[in-house]
Amino acid sequence: MKKILRTVLLVVLGIAIGAGAFWLLDGREKAVIGSYNYPGKVSSTDNAGNTECVLKNWQAVNLAYLTVSFLRLNDYVSLSTLVNPEFGLVLSPTPTVSLSSNQCFSAEQVAAFGSDITEYVWGVTNGSGEPIELTPSEYFARYVYKQDYAFAKTIGVNQIVRSGNALENVPEVFPDAEFVDFYMPGETIGETDSSWTILRLVFEENDGKLMLAAIIHSEYTA
Repeated sequence: MKKILRTVLLVVLGIAIGAGAFWLLDGREKAVIGSYNYPGKVSSTDNAGNTECVLKNWQAVNLAYLTVSFLRLNDYVSLSTLVNPEFGLVLSPTPTVSLSSNQCFSAEQVAAFGSDITEYVWGVTNGSGEPIELTPSEYFARYVYKQDYAFAKTIGVNQIVRSGNALENVPEVFPDAEFVDFYMPGETIGETDSSWTILRLVFEENDGKLMLAAIIHSEYTA
């Protein structure tokens, strides 16, 4: 049944994307049209003719949407199959990533998140500096899939869509990675969008295959 649900969800995602989402490829806006199978629709003229780079961009987008489909269903077992087996999965509640202080979990640990009731310290809140102590399920609800990113209208590919007052250091921490931003705007008060959030998925190559290396949360802070 879960496989059927995932298949249906991916079809819906493809329809939603074709209906009007757009994404940013290295800073240039591109309309997303057609089906979920992006790689077959990439031409060699994009990104200064660098076909290999463009294909990797498309692969990252496909993998990002697959990741989102698992997150949406709280399917940690399927999510674990995407995790980099060599380095594990880094989880950061802020866009400032620290490999020495952020939690990092193996694929086996990720698969068990649904039943893991351990309260981990995931970092500190941006602003107050209070420690974030939550179970994996609680953390994912607050700092991973806080909104329905499956239908985000703005997607950044290797492009930070929006920044708050926290340091953005993904390109420095993961210099050879591909990352995809899912941006959800919030309520606009005056000229300020005061509740936007971003789900950032980072992918690194392992044995020639892109694997999930980090899930990062970013949001508006006063």
